[in-house]
Amino acid sequence: MDFTLPEECYPVILVTASKPVPSGYRQFEGFMYVQGAADDEEAWSHGLKSIQFWDRHIRLLACSREEEVVRLIKEIVGERRTDEVKEDVSIIAATGLSLGVGNVIPERTMIICGARKGSEQGLDNVLYLHNPTKGKPVTALTQQIFPQAVTFALNHGILNNSPISVLATDSTRPNLDLSISITLILLSLFFNDNGTPILCSQH
Repeated sequence: MDFTLPEECYPVILVTASKPVPSGYRQFEGFMYVQGAADDEEAWSHGLKSIQFWDRHIRLLACSREEEVVRLIKEIVGERRTDEVKEDVSIIAATGLSLGVGNVIPERTMIICGARKGSEQGLDNVLYLHNPTKGKPVTALTQQIFPQAVTFALNHGILNNSPISVLATDSTRPNLDLSISITLILLSLFFNDNGTPILCSQH
């Protein structure tokens, strides 16, 4: 098998390694190893999202020095165009559910994950959920946060395929994990493999 790449390809090699080092990073010959960096993009992406990369990949790949790349990324992230936020939301088949990163969109039913205290505006069609930071986080998730999300989804027509967006306020790991967890719970409870509400498919 020929693995020769055409000249127009830009090879990106991603390696996941697991080697504990005392300080969390260690200099090897030819590269710096940072423990856990492979699946911790917020530590090296500087806030750049995939859609922002592909929109400007020519400029980014033209950079020849690390400081030049970081400076350009900060410029790109600072733009924060509204259309980028919208494009960062994906619809899940025919379920009516959407998952992504963004902010409140008027007149849309939404579950906002990672909202800061005091951000609630009393909207009936928006549920603000905070990541538990004190006490027992697992207990808070299973006994408060997840039940709130399920009740909210039922009250807003999830069994009728009514559109509901589950959004993280940003791409930090805790907020993404919370939004993904809630989406998986809703999918598992209310939909079959075809995206049809379970209760509707039983009739």
